[in-house]
Amino acid sequence: MKTIKLLKKAEEILSAEKSEQRKKKKYLKEILGKLKKRKHRLQDKLKTEKKPEELERLRTDLAIIRAQRKKGVQALKDLKKKPEAEAPGKDPANPAEAESPGGD
Repeated sequence: MKTIKLLKKAEEILSAEKSEQRKKKKYLKEILGKLKKRKHRLQDKLKTEKKPEELERLRTDLAIIRAQRKKGVQALKDLKKKPEAEAPGKDPANPAEAESPGGD
């Protein structure tokens, strides 16, 4: 195994927070995939359904799934951004300070 891979593995083992974050990302991706499949099935049913009551129920379910997917995608984006903001040497409260090369 190359040195970089070994360092990454050691970092993962030592960093429980990163490990937990990876688990959350994986779980969110899995849930988002399931919601996407369900959304497509509902859209297909919506095209073939004739009963007005059933059409309304399908539209409501579809709107709920869209809202949940939107929340999930935003949560995933937030999880992906979190490590960048907490990188050493960067102050998330003052981005201009983090970008200056350390001098005048």
